[in-house]
Amino acid sequence: MLRRGALLGLFVGGALAFTEGCVVKRGIDFGHWAASAEKIPLIRKYNVETSRLPGASARVALLPPINHMPEPTRTQFRDILLTDLRNHVPVQIFEVDEQGPLAEYVREDNLAPTVGVFDFQEAGRLGRLLGASHVLCVRVRDFRLHPPQVLALYLAMVETSSGQVIAEFDASYDASEQQVVMAMDDYLQSRRARGYDKTNLEIMMRSPMEFHSFVCTQCSRALAETLWP
Repeated sequence: MLRRGALLGLFVGGALAFTEGCVVKRGIDFGHWAASAEKIPLIRKYNVETSRLPGASARVALLPPINHMPEPTRTQFRDILLTDLRNHVPVQIFEVDEQGPLAEYVREDNLAPTVGVFDFQEAGRLGRLLGASHVLCVRVRDFRLHPPQVLALYLAMVETSSGQVIAEFDASYDASEQQVVMAMDDYLQSRRARGYDKTNLEIMMRSPMEFHSFVCTQCSRALAETLWP
């Protein structure tokens, strides 16, 4: 009995040492690292109309994202999103000038007269005026600019000819969650060609521009993979 107890103790001790090392390397919450039932997708897609996906000749208008971020963060986020979309979406995508001749039509009170809810028919009409085949509506559902940062986005691709949504996405990134830390690890190693180390992770954890670029890249990839598979 003592021998079996000793072996069990060694096994448990070794397992704890192994998991502790992984937590130190990969982040915060072992429950997520262990792929427990708590793990949920960081980006959820739904209402995807597979029979109406945009083709290679699509021309997409990016409407001014609806958010209440302070300046200059608001403008920086818009620019980051447009850049990442252009890097990943394989069709022409252009920004709608919120100070231009159609300024009254791109205001939040026109595009989302009910708080948090887009008027997709109005978005479609605006897209037709702009000569776009599709319109991308974006709303920042939540954000926190100090560590641990948070950025949650809603995106909807609208077919302008019908004013109908062909795909919707919910993205939720909270830097206090282990899944997000691991996604940052992948991002640092693949897109940025930087290793996962304390310095680079700390920069992303503390810089809204770096964190927003990370989230926008994930969303742009999901958009491209879903609508232009």
